[in-house]
Amino acid sequence: MVGDNNAEFTNLFEYDGTLYASKEDGLFRYEPYIPGTSVPANRFIKVSPELRAAPGVGTAGSDQFVIDKFMERNGWAYFILKNKQFWRYDGRANRWQDLTEFLRNDTVSDRGGRAKAMTQDARNIYVMAEGSANEFDLIILNEGTDGRFRSHTFHTLASVSDIHGMWMRSAFTGISANVYVLMIMYSDTFEGGSTDVPKFRAIILPSNHEIMRHNTTARVQPSGQIVTSYMDWNSPDVDKSFNKLTILSEGLSTSRTVALGFEADDDSSFSTLPTVTTSPSQTVSFPANTTGRRVRLRYGLNTTNTGGSGAGDGSPVVKGHVLRASWRPTVLRAWEFSAEVAEGAHGGPGGVMNGSVSEVLSTLRTLEQKTAPIKFTPMDSATAIDGHIKDVQDTQMSISPKSGVPTIQRRVSVRIEEAIVS
Repeated sequence: MVGDNNAEFTNLFEYDGTLYASKEDGLFRYEPYIPGTSVPANRFIKVSPELRAAPGVGTAGSDQFVIDKFMERNGWAYFILKNKQFWRYDGRANRWQDLTEFLRNDTVSDRGGRAKAMTQDARNIYVMAEGSANEFDLIILNEGTDGRFRSHTFHTLASVSDIHGMWMRSAFTGISANVYVLMIMYSDTFEGGSTDVPKFRAIILPSNHEIMRHNTTARVQPSGQIVTSYMDWNSPDVDKSFNKLTILSEGLSTSRTVALGFEADDDSSFSTLPTVTTSPSQTVSFPANTTGRRVRLRYGLNTTNTGGSGAGDGSPVVKGHVLRASWRPTVLRAWEFSAEVAEGAHGGPGGVMNGSVSEVLSTLRTLEQKTAPIKFTPMDSATAIDGHIKDVQDTQMSISPKSGVPTIQRRVSVRIEEAIVS
């Protein structure tokens, strides 16, 4: 169950690797079941009391809490609510921050919620907010290294009834490929007629500039870095030898390259690998004897096509990679033996077998099916060994002594393999 049964669902979205459900009575996060843990899971938990208790935000049953739009950026979830307030949420720390104050306009007396649409690029967040009557302001927010937001109005749309959405896209035919275009979907009734007409407007945004309205020349960012997550091939405790790395790419050349680096285990810095300049694929080798239990990669994307002839050729594109590694798991011990099974026979240091032969064989086959390791204590040691019983086989043998009547003996063969438990 998710919240109050009488509250309507208003939005579903994925954030931080899990599902979030917005309802009239709050925001809920799905906690998935994690095998092998005792953490309560497979349920929805409420994460929105701080937001609903904030001034100006409606209570359960009102439409003010409805999450109208969602966007993820740098680990934060950004929300525009139905009442046009602008918030962000850190799911890992369960923190809420009201960003509505950054949408203020000097010509508007109040500082209430005015957000209508939002999008982002590498540097900034763009929010379209209500300004004066029939006007909407495009506001740019930039989060500095000190964690503080700075905002300024970049553009104003006049004679507009409403804003429906906003998104970023790369340039298209007729516009230099060095810039991004901000697409805005809006409606108005100011060009004749009595019905709102949906329309689109494109605003060209120069990149690589803190205050874009002061930049009259389109430029591109000539370099950047991408760092992957750690890879351990689902064997975090096994040492591996990293051999070769193949980069699958598009558009690489001597002017558009990918500088490679790697960091194994807990190294404090990245080590360099050869630079890749060939598409669609190129293979480089790790230095000899490069070992570790896990590794992550760094891509340094670089281009010299920053202006003039050929500036629109595009940037280096990495589509994927293939990392070749080899490893040998820790050597484990194994024992194979066979023994006669007879009722009342002595086993171990003075022990007597209890139960019939069939019961003993049944017990061995049951232990063979166990997933958890079994402890075995050797006769010559007090230290138990963790292991698994394998390949239980029952055979019968005819024993013919030189004198006397032949007898039938039942024998069982067993393999015990050592197991790693830590």
